[in-house]
Amino acid sequence: MRVLRITQTWGLTPEALVDEARHASPRVAERLHAVRLIWQGYPTAAVSAIIGRHPGAIRRYVRAWNAQGPAGLVLQHAPGGRPKRTAGKVPRRSGSGPR
Repeated sequence: MRVLRITQTWGLTPEALVDEARHASPRVAERLHAVRLIWQGYPTAAVSAIIGRHPGAIRRYVRAWNAQGPAGLVLQHAPGGRPKRTAGKVPRRSGSGPR
């Protein structure tokens, strides 16, 4: 199994991540904590058990950190549900069944 590594420090230290986590939302703080543990040499399985997330999630956090730094750990929200239909674009039902 490949060992996860922090390849970009983004000018921070593992100790600085503790301070960053104090000012972050709970989920981002959890992600920063996972990155800090990996940075300190903990194996993925141990970090997964400590944080309570799947090892794949820990790998995603580390990849996001290496690619974008702290900004990569911020929650990304989906754009939302389906767009609403407008009156002129409602498809007509075919057939003579009940409506």
